[in-house]
Amino acid sequence: MCAAARDSALLTGQKMAYRRSYMVQASFAIAGGFYRVVALSAPYYYRATETEVWMPHHIALLGYAYGVAGQIEEAGALLDDALQVVERSGERLLVAELNRQRGQLLQRQGHTEAAEELYCKALSIAQEQEAKLWELRAVVSLARLQRDQGRTAEARDLLAPIYGWFTEGFGTPDLREAKAVLDALR
Repeated sequence: MCAAARDSALLTGQKMAYRRSYMVQASFAIAGGFYRVVALSAPYYYRATETEVWMPHHIALLGYAYGVAGQIEEAGALLDDALQVVERSGERLLVAELNRQRGQLLQRQGHTEAAEELYCKALSIAQEQEAKLWELRAVVSLARLQRDQGRTAEARDLLAPIYGWFTEGFGTPDLREAKAVLDALR
């Protein structure tokens, strides 16, 4: 291997290690409730390398931190960045969830029609991928929006079948949340 190729490989490895290290630290900070610290100290660290493997996930974590810290514009920009990475890379694992999270941010800003469109898009993608967790999350978000708009029957009819699909895991946060929303719709 020539020196330039070796140096390039070494640099790429260092960049990936740096990014992994940062994202692990950011994930622990988020899990520990230090959203504001991550949101304020970590802007765009993910751009430190050129690799895009798992980047939609990592960017979404930062977006989540920004959202919890109340920095909605920044959170939205990060989720838009994550969706652009998905388009470039074809890594569609989280695309339904990214659209749902973007919808939540828009709903917080009062853009309910745009939020509903993104929830429906997330639901469609999750169904296409047969990703029941993403489908459940999209339906719960959409059902909440419909409930808030007084469309309780529509929300219940949407949420009951997906909740009924699950046969276990009822102690998980997602299913507990879905049950609470469903119970409130009865």
